[in-house]
Amino acid sequence: MDTEKIDLGILREKLERARRIDALAAELAGRLDRQRASASETAAALEKSRTSLGRMEKGVVKAFYTLLNKRDERTEKLRQETARYEAEARQTGLQISELERELTKLGEERAELGDAEAAYHAAFGARAEAIMAAGGPAADRLAQLRRDMDEQNGVIAETEEALEIGRQVLAKIVRIEDHLEGAETWGAYDLMGGGGISGLAKHSQLDDAQTEANELRPLLERYRSELADVSIDGDIQVQIEGMLKFADFFLDGFFADASVLKKIHQSQEKIAATKEKVELVQRRLDSSRREAQSRLEELDRQESELIINA
Repeated sequence: MDTEKIDLGILREKLERARRIDALAAELAGRLDRQRASASETAAALEKSRTSLGRMEKGVVKAFYTLLNKRDERTEKLRQETARYEAEARQTGLQISELERELTKLGEERAELGDAEAAYHAAFGARAEAIMAAGGPAADRLAQLRRDMDEQNGVIAETEEALEIGRQVLAKIVRIEDHLEGAETWGAYDLMGGGGISGLAKHSQLDDAQTEANELRPLLERYRSELADVSIDGDIQVQIEGMLKFADFFLDGFFADASVLKKIHQSQEKIAATKEKVELVQRRLDSSRREAQSRLEELDRQESELIINA
């Protein structure tokens, strides 16, 4: 029993070390990629600078700048630029070499640990089975911990599903708001005598908003089904029908324009209220998810402690 306990503890230490090495190696690999990209850019700039310097020191370019009495100034500038790129290239090369050495060292250390993840979980599982087979208080406690963990996993999964639907709802609401904002802009222009084009543009935006609103309703129904205690009004109408729409198109009167603009504002207020409710629910869901995740992590810690120390 003591040997099993020690072995499991050692395997846990190896697993934690392997994870630290993997994380550090990933970070160093990212830095190495960035340094190599920087080295490539510096090499290109250095080649360009050397070419320009070579042309400056001979041939037609030399004669041209000599004629302008600017050759020495231009040549010195290029020499300084070339020297700077050469220094950058050397420095970057040293950094790349150092990162490569560190990664090689980490790789060797990681290879010695082998598949620490699989080894630990195999031993952990075998130890848990032995505890359950032996029965007694430890087995009862382990069984309860696992029931509690299953419950928290279920809460997290359900909450994530509801959050995802909520994100879809909010994305749809934003599109409705955009169309209503466009309709409001054209409506205000129409009210000042914008004419038929502004009326067409306004109703095109309203039609698009209504299409989005029609697609929003089933999303809200799914949202409600995930959250029985949430009350959100999904009955959003933004189309202007009947005589009012006829008057707005063909009579182009001030009162018809004003009435349509008023209905646009009412639709904006309604969709804003819906958005506010959904955002509130999303914040509550996210808080619940984080609480469940925290409880799950604590239960996992207790399970590991029980199995390692049993």
